Amino acid sequence: MVLKTIETESVEHIIGLENKLKHLKRSLDLKFVALIFVRMRTSVRQLGGGTFISGDTSTLDHCCNVNHCNVSKENKIFTLIEPSSEIVSYKIYPIFVDSRLIGALVIDAESDVPLQLRNFISHIQCLLMKSRYEFQLKRKEIDFKYKLLEVESLIDILGTLNQASELNREVYDKVLFSITSVLNASKGMILLKDSGVGVFSLVSSFNIDNKNVSARVITDNRGTLKQLRENRVGMILTDCGKVPFIPPVAKNALICPLNDHYGLVGCVILLDKESRSGHVNFNTRDLRLCESLSGKISLVHNNFHLISSLNNTNKLVESIMSSVTTSIIKINKFGEIEYVNQSTERLFGFNQSAIKDQHLAVVFENNSNLIEICAQVEKDPQKHYLEDILISDAFGRSHKVNLTISPVIDESHDVDGFVFSIEDLSDLNKIKSTFKKYVSENIVDEVLKNDTSLELGGAQQKVCVLFCDIRGFTAMSEQMAPHEVVSLLNHYFESMIEVVFRHGGTLDKIIGDELMVLYGVPKPSEDDIDNSIKTALGMFDALEEFNKRFGSEGYPKLEVGIGINYGAVVCGNIGSKRQMNFTVIGDEVNLASRLCSNASPGELLISRAVFEGTRLQSQFRARSSLRVKGKKKEVEVWTSSI
Repeated sequence: MVLKTIETESVEHIIGLENKLKHLKRSLDLKFVALIFVRMRTSVRQLGGGTFISGDTSTLDHCCNVNHCNVSKENKIFTLIEPSSEIVSYKIYPIFVDSRLIGALVIDAESDVPLQLRNFISHIQCLLMKSRYEFQLKRKEIDFKYKLLEVESLIDILGTLNQASELNREVYDKVLFSITSVLNASKGMILLKDSGVGVFSLVSSFNIDNKNVSARVITDNRGTLKQLRENRVGMILTDCGKVPFIPPVAKNALICPLNDHYGLVGCVILLDKESRSGHVNFNTRDLRLCESLSGKISLVHNNFHLISSLNNTNKLVESIMSSVTTSIIKINKFGEIEYVNQSTERLFGFNQSAIKDQHLAVVFENNSNLIEICAQVEKDPQKHYLEDILISDAFGRSHKVNLTISPVIDESHDVDGFVFSIEDLSDLNKIKSTFKKYVSENIVDEVLKNDTSLELGGAQQKVCVLFCDIRGFTAMSEQMAPHEVVSLLNHYFESMIEVVFRHGGTLDKIIGDELMVLYGVPKPSEDDIDNSIKTALGMFDALEEFNKRFGSEGYPKLEVGIGINYGAVVCGNIGSKRQMNFTVIGDEVNLASRLCSNASPGELLISRAVFEGTRLQSQFRARSSLRVKGKKKEVEVWTSSI
């Protein structure tokens, strides 16, 4: 076959791929020739021609082997090319751009002009690469213009915001005008959320009837604002009729959120983008630019509110610090006093302005123990709590205090100073000490740490109840002078109550010569039953020592009987709001009292519930059942005698 030549110069100057292909066919006298592509649709169309097949290149990859030339017969790839019916076979020359298969040149199998065709393919590849680079360059140029526009807009808006001393309507109007101008919007508005009521209000508008918007209750519980709150990104709306707060005449809208750390705080809404040809839809570039501008507005808005919140917080903290009775002292890492509250002034007799910025060692020169404690804390920068520390004020008076020292940690996790919290115990200890003389220590501690413990009412709770009663005391007291009776009982109760508190019991009440003790209130414990038994046995031991001590002084010998029961009772505060009594009531309490009444001198009686719940069963033996008041059946009891 005689090879024909192709005029390269003429090909390069022919416009359009289709025309180049026709020129190639004529020059080389080819029966059939076609250009097919699977990629670079935009670049190919810019060059004016080309047939596209499916994006699936598996068939094309199969036909184009490493030799870049292959003969394929009746392949399905050519069904879209519409070849002549006389031609049954073809040669395929692949076209690569950046080593990527993007298409192929197809000729009839009888033709053999590989050199000329490869020159033509190289020319096509160069054109495609040039077209692609031009397209990418235009996109980059457009992106650059948008970036430049974005930067200029940000500068204008930030300038407006930074110059503002507060975020009022005038400031928002300037910001909104800048945004609408940049994005060629014919209308716009800014909505902000009132955190107190959760309703959005109009703070700025441009070419919009404010009455129509202000008359509506706008929330983010549903609709567009709900979607904005959930997604936290802007959106383009082409159907504004579904948004009630957007004017019905609007054809399209661009809405972007104003967010803080907690969620949606407002939004920027732009309507009806204008162009030389009239109203057009907003595009993704507009959305990106508006989101960027809205983000900066959100940042400034949040900063303003943060500063306002900090100012309010500082005022609140200062008010609280001034009212608390605890002395607060803040020192920096150099030992200099940065802050003291009014309670510090009252406790130490200092003037706040006089000691500020003074070193701790100078201010507390009369309290060497505080300086030593501070030195120890510096070596071990952890929270320290010290009780019953003795300090001296500026007038030489002594005060017993509880001291808490807490390190202040900065952002770098380094110690930046310390906070002294000093609680004056003078009045508190007096109150607690007096209170505990009338109410059980357990109850006092619970009341002081739990406010709800002072409320009237009760609840069912399993409690262990102990009764201890002096045998024959009435007859004994008739033979003694009143002051002797009182003295004897005081010494007796002092010995007995000491045993109660030693084993964690709660003294409910003293009834004449009888003690009622509870275990499991105010807080239950798995050792309540065992502790009640240990208390009873300890009472017998204490009574023996009591009799030895006071018998030599002429006092009569005392003997007691003890009863213990365990079960569900009603536990709580009974009385009135002015005066109440913490106690337990119920049938199980009555049974404990009955057991005590039936106990012989020196005998401890316990119920079945106590016996089954104790780990001290070996110290007890069964006794004959008792018939007690209030029980239809006899009660099983166990006894332990001294």
